[in-house]
Amino acid sequence: MTCSRLTLGALALALLIPLTSCGLVRDAGDSAQTQTDATDVSEETPESADEPDLEDLLPFMEAAMVSDTPEGIESGLQYAQPGSAAHEYLLFQADHLRANIYEGGDRSGNDVELSGDHFRVCSSQGCSTFDGFVFEGDLVSDFEVNSNAVSDYMYPGGSEFSQDGASITVARSYYSVESNLLAVILHGEADPGVSFEVMLPNYYAPDGERALTFYPEQTTGQESYGSGESGVLVYRYPDVEPGGHMSMYVSCDEGCDFLEDIELQLS
Repeated sequence: MTCSRLTLGALALALLIPLTSCGLVRDAGDSAQTQTDATDVSEETPESADEPDLEDLLPFMEAAMVSDTPEGIESGLQYAQPGSAAHEYLLFQADHLRANIYEGGDRSGNDVELSGDHFRVCSSQGCSTFDGFVFEGDLVSDFEVNSNAVSDYMYPGGSEFSQDGASITVARSYYSVESNLLAVILHGEADPGVSFEVMLPNYYAPDGERALTFYPEQTTGQESYGSGESGVLVYRYPDVEPGGHMSMYVSCDEGCDFLEDIELQLS
């Protein structure tokens, strides 16, 4: 059964309508029967709402927030609805870790605990609450982090630059409400015999305001690509509005010869 916050809200309203709009034109007997029918529906509804228990989501949460390898994070994809915000969240976390590993970093110290009707994820930087899980069948499609729905702040895809065997693609971006920070994931790839470098990335909000990237704190991952290499690049922009575009230079010096000022649109 597909269930969402809107679906539950619509169901609650549907149960109220017969009592408010129709009850006025029925006699007492009909009204009593209507109330009895509504009570029967409300009693049957929890039995038909066959959603996974929160305990069943522990492997998903551990993959997303505890696993110390990109492959471990991606193992949680089996619990997420393909193409959903939950699915994109796992891919975002995996790419972010790939960029950290490229820089010699890692991921450690996170702890996930089921506490009542929510999960609590803690690290050395503090704790966050994960709840409001939405399902499509048995698969997670959305959830909330500190009361903010992931689907409201995850932006999958974007535009791509490709020239002479050098390519840069916007994979996805995610805005953290708590940190007031936009993180943009780029995928880079060089054909065999081609090498290039990405330089001077700027972000422009939808209103045209520009935010500079400050090296190295706001940049993680692979900016230079040798022959046949592929990798992940993460740019982080504080205090900006999502949904804008990026501009940057791409310099290709092996197997090609160009210096391009490119623009990449975020979704």
